[in-house]
Amino acid sequence: GCVAAAPARDALDEARGAIVRTAELRCPAGLAGATVTVAGIERASTPVLVSALLASGESASGVIDARHPSWTIPAAQPAGATLTRYGGLGVLHLWTGLDHVLFVLGLVLLVRGRRLVVAVTAFTVGHSATLALAVLGVLDVPSAPVEIGIALSLVLVALEIVHDQRRASFPADDPRARPGPVARRPWLLSGAFGLLHGLGFAGALGEAGLPPAQVPLALVGFNVGVELGQLVVVAVALGLGFVALRLARAARPTVFLAAAYLIGCLGAFWVFQRAWSALT
Repeated sequence: GCVAAAPARDALDEARGAIVRTAELRCPAGLAGATVTVAGIERASTPVLVSALLASGESASGVIDARHPSWTIPAAQPAGATLTRYGGLGVLHLWTGLDHVLFVLGLVLLVRGRRLVVAVTAFTVGHSATLALAVLGVLDVPSAPVEIGIALSLVLVALEIVHDQRRASFPADDPRARPGPVARRPWLLSGAFGLLHGLGFAGALGEAGLPPAQVPLALVGFNVGVELGQLVVVAVALGLGFVALRLARAARPTVFLAAAYLIGCLGAFWVFQRAWSALT
């Protein structure tokens, strides 16, 4: 059995809306092969991410939810299993990270066609670069300004969507009829904001723990998972948008503006919430 080396500590991660519990255990027989359960998980609507850092320096992570109420700490992690596990973590983080999802949705609302493909690709390149640099220790940026910057990116994209929907009401020679900076160069600003979002992904990956002998594999798996989750978000948004426009084309400006206000209000709320959390 295992004995607690110190009382468990709970901390609120306001940026991600999660409670993080940290416990240190002494296990004479080792943790490899041990089964982890969470009391009451059968009634929970959200999953629990469990990370174990072994005395050998190896780490392992698993997800426990109502359908899978237990997780066995692996004795050794094959390369394929590492890719699959961290790929799943990447998808999970993208889908549960509302700020990342809203930014991608904002790009879908703002640019279309080939420009959307270029914008999403630039966002991918940006966050892949900083994710790798941060995980490998080349970049070390405090999480507070990163999370505030991510929230600010939502506000800017929301303002761009509002401007894009309203500029048609102005004469062609009116400066207000011109596309905004994001709409004019979506690849430039989406790539720049991707750098910020990549640092946010790195923080989540760091919390999950990385196997020291398989850091590159874990990094590739997590990044691929994020991209797959991102592609699903884009595909669903485009599909819903196509159906909605076929049913009520005249309602498009109203729908776009409502979505922009939602994204902008949430972004502004997170800016103040995260700034307040950083200052207190």
